[in-house]
Amino acid sequence: MNGKIGMKKEKPEKEMSPGKKRKAKVILIQEKWCKGCGICVEFCPGKVFSSQPGQVPSVARLGDCTVCRLCEMRCPDYAVSVEEVSGP
Repeated sequence: MNGKIGMKKEKPEKEMSPGKKRKAKVILIQEKWCKGCGICVEFCPGKVFSSQPGQVPSVARLGDCTVCRLCEMRCPDYAVSVEEVSGP
């Protein structure tokens, strides 16, 4: 026994071939849930989103998405979801 009661072991992320980038197939923004706070826009390292203050952001540069999912994790309204391209 390792002495760590109640701790879950996280599964390692999939190994990727060198030089292979992760790509998003689609980024969905639930307009009914989004309050236009801009958190997803500010945290996105790829500057994928475009928005006006107080409005629902739009996906302007899907090809720049690295599938880091910071937009999903930081959205307080769970309005953003990222679907990754699967396969080769």
